[in-house]
Amino acid sequence: MFLIPTVLRRSPIHGTGVFAAADVPAGTRVWEFTSGIDWEMTADQLEAFPEPFRGWLSDLVYQTDDG
Repeated sequence: MFLIPTVLRRSPIHGTGVFAAADVPAGTRVWEFTSGIDWEMTADQLEAFPEPFRGWLSDLVYQTDDG
């Protein structure tokens, strides 16, 4: 969940992007995992999604150190 105000705008990278609504000082925490809002899944669960959803989702996720 974002901890700073954000806005959605057009992005040259992915078409639509999430941007900070104001300047963010260096070192500011901008996000934290919040159960019930953010998703947590295994690599196998991600692979179970059909394309093109899986490909789109893969651009938005990251893998933790514990897999």
